[in-house]
Amino acid sequence: MSRVKRSIQADDLSEVISVFHDYEQTVYENVQTSLKMIRDLVVKTEREDKVGLWVRGVLKGVSFLTRRDHRLPSLVLTVKDEGTEGYIEELIESLIESGKRWKSEGINEKSIVISANTPKERIAFEKAGFSIQRHWHQMSTELTETAVSVSPYLVRPFILGKRRTCSI
Repeated sequence: MSRVKRSIQADDLSEVISVFHDYEQTVYENVQTSLKMIRDLVVKTEREDKVGLWVRGVLKGVSFLTRRDHRLPSLVLTVKDEGTEGYIEELIESLIESGKRWKSEGINEKSIVISANTPKERIAFEKAGFSIQRHWHQMSTELTETAVSVSPYLVRPFILGKRRTCSI
């Protein structure tokens, strides 16, 4: 199988967008990342910190490593097919290499932070040495035209010297 792992370039933007949309549609059931955010990741992330994995000429996954404070927030997204775990493992290698490069350049107290959104991601990240730091659940609600429920409690301003009685 022909696999190529290389730095993502501006010319790859449409393929990267497709991977983002495919991933988000599969995992979250809707697209969440704006085209501008994806473009900014592709254009503004340093060359060595953005890697794509092509299998037989098709982009199967991407990894991005960014910098913020004492952390290196990162992202690994792959298409969901029979090769998913292998794609994740290869892209994690790139993240770790990037993180080690930052560390060798004298940037102290850095740790790579990544979200595992699927069981396969969690397993692959743990195999690579990542440990769970925090659990969180993404939640949402549909905004509809239904009326907001009215509270049965009455809230009145407090006015010094004015006495009010409360009846419940």
